[in-house]
Amino acid sequence: MPDDTLSLGEGALAPWAGARFKYFTRLIDGSPRSVSSTSTRRGRSCARRQELVLYGVEKRSVPVKYRNRYGKVRTYDTTYAGIVDWLERKRNEADGDWSREQAEQYMREVECRTCHGQRLKPEILAVKVHGHNIAQVNSMTIDEAIDLFAKLKLTKREETIARRVIKRSSNDSRS
Repeated sequence: MPDDTLSLGEGALAPWAGARFKYFTRLIDGSPRSVSSTSTRRGRSCARRQELVLYGVEKRSVPVKYRNRYGKVRTYDTTYAGIVDWLERKRNEADGDWSREQAEQYMREVECRTCHGQRLKPEILAVKVHGHNIAQVNSMTIDEAIDLFAKLKLTKREETIARRVIKRSSNDSRS
């Protein structure tokens, strides 16, 4: 959103500027009026409206109303996934580098605040063996991991919990 003073209808979203924006205007205006309008400027836009524009309407049909080239009003229902999903699909479905770069110019990689780039759920990362979670062990060199497990001393309780994993890994190593 390069210009906070513009409304969505005036081209506040650079990826949707131009003729194709008419389609997205209809989608956003088809969502509940209390949440969105393409004539509202971003500076006055509420968090719910920004969330709608970025991430769409989850699991809900949006009525799209438009006037065709013959002047007849047409209506149909569709889903609206938001600009983030639209850009990701444009990048992933791109036929060439130029098309991919067009979508990527509006993207940047940001580390997840929850898993810090480890791509695992917090409950998985919470499971630790002698102070190391699975992501930390996975990032070790082979020598470091061998050293860690060679020095590993399990309590009776830990042995009981780990028995299936140890049995399974020893069976896998024989094959």
